[in-house]
Amino acid sequence: MSTFQHNSWIQVRPMPQLAEAVDREDDWTGVTSATERRRRQNRLNSRAFRRRRAREEQECLKGDLPRSTTAHGTALEHEATIPCWSEASQAIILVPISHLPSHLWYSKMPLLPYTTTPVKLNRVIFPLSSDHLITLLQYNVLRACLINRDLVAKLQPREGGEEWSSTALTILPNVDSSFLSQLLPPSLHPTLLQKTVLHAAWIDILPHPVLRDNLILLTTPVHVQPSSCKTTPFDEDALWTDSVGGLFKGSSPTQANYTGGIVWASPWDVSGWEMSEAFWRKYRSIFRGCEDEVLSATNRWRRKRGESDLAQE
Repeated sequence: MSTFQHNSWIQVRPMPQLAEAVDREDDWTGVTSATERRRRQNRLNSRAFRRRRAREEQECLKGDLPRSTTAHGTALEHEATIPCWSEASQAIILVPISHLPSHLWYSKMPLLPYTTTPVKLNRVIFPLSSDHLITLLQYNVLRACLINRDLVAKLQPREGGEEWSSTALTILPNVDSSFLSQLLPPSLHPTLLQKTVLHAAWIDILPHPVLRDNLILLTTPVHVQPSSCKTTPFDEDALWTDSVGGLFKGSSPTQANYTGGIVWASPWDVSGWEMSEAFWRKYRSIFRGCEDEVLSATNRWRRKRGESDLAQE
């Protein structure tokens, strides 16, 4: 009894439609979803197009070379090249200077031109002194104020024509406490004075309720004082300028005379703020009632740098 064994053979043929495939995700054969199949086909077509364009670009460059260059192959090797971005190949290629259009080569001078002679530079000593960080401190305080301003603006959105300025006055609305907790951190919750007394809008961005009330009392005639009492008008502009370390004075302060604040944490958290010694000496009166908390935060940051504490008196 003989057994007939039939061998099945599967012929493997190249699939030119998958010539650009690099992994299984590029294989669109057998994909039943028309959208997915079209997406994979588009990816392969784009890849083939870029490869074809790159090949054509290289052929054009070779075809434009002088005969002497192609014959000897030495002139091109020693010719200077310029790195250029190839849109076709999506890569940086080195193009000989002689093949660059004249209007492209001479249109711009390099920012740092090549030179064979030593260049004399001003001496820079590293590490840089801490005075170089003053500007960063100034802008960081300004940024913190803008963040608090945006938070408070959720309570009372301003119209397009209104601006936050030193002359803008406001009274914050009385918002339900449960809803208020969703809008603002506790340190920025409006006090009774903020909700009942017309006051400067910039006061609302300060991260301590006692400090805000103190400034409302200083800048707003909320009570009648005896005629015999002569008070010096509070300079709001000076406070603002000093808070950001003289950012808008047009001069760069040094570490020795820096008058301003430093923000180390979230701008609405008073424990993340530090006052310079000059700022504390000049404005300590506005912190009456919250000086312990504010000074404690400042001294905590000073101790981290090995500096002595600021005293209340």
